[in-house]
Amino acid sequence: MAKGSRPRSALPGCLSGWAPATALLLAVTTSCTGPAPGNGAVAVGKPGTAGVGDRLFPGLGNGGYDVLHYGLTLDYVPETNHLKGTAIITARATQDLSRFNLDLSGLRVRTTTVQGAKAQVARSGDELLVTPAKTARNREVFKTVVTYDGTPRTLKDDDGGLEGWIETDDGSTALGQPSGSMTWFPGNHHPSDKATYDITVTVPKDEDGDPYDVISNGALITEEDKGKTVARHWRTEEPMASYLAHVSVGYFEIHKGWTDDDVPVYVAIDPAEAEDSADVADLVPEIVDWAGKRRLSV
Repeated sequence: MAKGSRPRSALPGCLSGWAPATALLLAVTTSCTGPAPGNGAVAVGKPGTAGVGDRLFPGLGNGGYDVLHYGLTLDYVPETNHLKGTAIITARATQDLSRFNLDLSGLRVRTTTVQGAKAQVARSGDELLVTPAKTARNREVFKTVVTYDGTPRTLKDDDGGLEGWIETDDGSTALGQPSGSMTWFPGNHHPSDKATYDITVTVPKDEDGDPYDVISNGALITEEDKGKTVARHWRTEEPMASYLAHVSVGYFEIHKGWTDDDVPVYVAIDPAEAEDSADVADLVPEIVDWAGKRRLSV
């Protein structure tokens, strides 16, 4: 089916927590202990790290926060391979957080807000450096909203494999492992930071009035016909690593089933592969059951 990437530290002695905007891209920061928040004191905070210290993927993920939920609203046009997205990222600060990074490869960022207020954004390779209007306190839950658009990238790994957003004959498919998910939504893209997901994808109908199929993670919550387009909302209530987040758009033969533990299973098969994949729809629930029992027995 597949077609052929800091504010300056406080002034010496912590006399001031102010840092000029030109310091956004400084790579080295220092910190010092200021007055504890509360009783009118302003939380100075410090930037979260770029990367989580993974020896294999040192630039992957970000420090200073833990994502709880991603709400992704996507509009995708298969004919042009153009994507428009809004990402609502609900996270909990793990420190007093003056600035944080989001992983995003390619795609143009249009607007960014944190807790409803406009945030400053700088870019360094695959890193977005987001400076909120107000420091997020340690343990505070905050929401970041990023709107973006463009043609998502396909990444080529060192071993020649492809990941990211891969255009197909009749749509696209997103392959995330290990870092491909950053090509279609901003986030903390290290597998140690698991989150729940709501993914809504709107696609057009073709010239015959038939909608493209959309497959994503979890359960299909709603399917709304809007006339010229169709929107499908998928939800994942169990936290998962971002490389597992998935969207496939195209024409499929869709088989719906259940595992022995009443987990819904959607098997989407390209019509051109249907004859050679006749047993797949029955095998997948069996494999999921087997894997689930193996996990529970460990």
